[in-house]
Amino acid sequence: MYKVGAYLRLSNEDGGDKAQSDSIENQKSMIKAFVSKQGGFEIIDFFVDDGYSGLSFERPGFQRMLLDIARGKVNCVITKDFSRLGRDRLQTGMYIEKFFPVNRVRYIAILDNYDSLTGSNEDLAPFKGLLNEMYAKDISKKVKSTFDTKRSKGEFIGAFAPYGYMKSPDDHNKLIIDPTASDVVRRIFTMFIGGKSKLAIAKILNAEGVSCPTVYKWEQGFKYHNSKKLESTVYWTYSTVSRILENKTYLGSMVQRKEESIFKGEGKKITHSKEKWIEVIGMHEPIITQNEYAIVQEINSTNTRSMSKTQNVSIYAGKLQCGDCGRFMSKTFGVDKDKTTWYKCGTYKGLGKIMCTSHAIKEKELEAILIQSIRVEAERALSLQDIDQLMQGLEEKNKPINSKELDKLEQRMLNFAKYKRRAYE
Repeated sequence: MYKVGAYLRLSNEDGGDKAQSDSIENQKSMIKAFVSKQGGFEIIDFFVDDGYSGLSFERPGFQRMLLDIARGKVNCVITKDFSRLGRDRLQTGMYIEKFFPVNRVRYIAILDNYDSLTGSNEDLAPFKGLLNEMYAKDISKKVKSTFDTKRSKGEFIGAFAPYGYMKSPDDHNKLIIDPTASDVVRRIFTMFIGGKSKLAIAKILNAEGVSCPTVYKWEQGFKYHNSKKLESTVYWTYSTVSRILENKTYLGSMVQRKEESIFKGEGKKITHSKEKWIEVIGMHEPIITQNEYAIVQEINSTNTRSMSKTQNVSIYAGKLQCGDCGRFMSKTFGVDKDKTTWYKCGTYKGLGKIMCTSHAIKEKELEAILIQSIRVEAERALSLQDIDQLMQGLEEKNKPINSKELDKLEQRMLNFAKYKRRAYE
């Protein structure tokens, strides 16, 4: 008896009549009918990704299915066709040809008459994968072209209006002022012009209990996710205030295409330089004046300090997080004569004990913990023979390489490069 994971997917790239034929209910009915006719199958669960592109495999339903495969709950995956599994030719091929066989999972694509157990239509799979990818990328180009046309007309195409505005009920491509949020935006500009720092403004708004933009959208009933903010960060921060002060939307201008997916729905985005932004002036009512915006940018330009990204970079940068709030720990130096290096919670350091508790760790203590952890893991993973081999390898590595050996290695690298090119072709 095969334990079946029925995988169902539908995305915005499946337009028109195809969306109807590929509907989640249609896929579910087809898989149920197939299983009932065949015998020897038991559907364990339906893994659904409704509204997710086939070009990305970072889909919640798909990831949950992979977890159940790893746990041994699922040993057969059935989809309506190859395109439901994915439209990225290489990654889809990797799952069909490597991941499923390695994990002893039978894969069936009903409409493509493919069954990994019998090898039926095995030769067709790569070509179907190529066609699915070409289809998705062609649709992506057309959608992006349509979006650029709308942007050039000054039409708003975002899913959520910028903080301070809301979508017009008569025309969702037009912004109108949100009375509550726009007052907060005006206050932020007024306080900054009046001499308050960005961090001080964040502290004032937090102390008053003013909802930050993310929380404000949740309060309005929107299912909003800010990729630039941790889920646990539900308060005003320096960066939130900074982004508002630099946003030209509050002048009445529509500025779009700051970043864009490489292919529509794929998830991976590229950030465009200012020259590629699409800006249309006077598309909605401004919240602040041109003069206010100019003063703020002038203050920004005089207060900005450039920080070296090559000097004094910690090995823990981007890796050490606060156990309470989830924000990264900030590197600081003590006032003692040795200038001891500490790591402190970034939230506490910036916003105080209202937002997080006071806790810190010395760099030397952290280093000792890390080294001890490495030793424990090494003892678990390595035998005495392994350690001897590593030591021998280290001795060999430290030996000077003569010119003849170097020439041989370089020739081997060239041969490998040629082999890779031929293999790819």
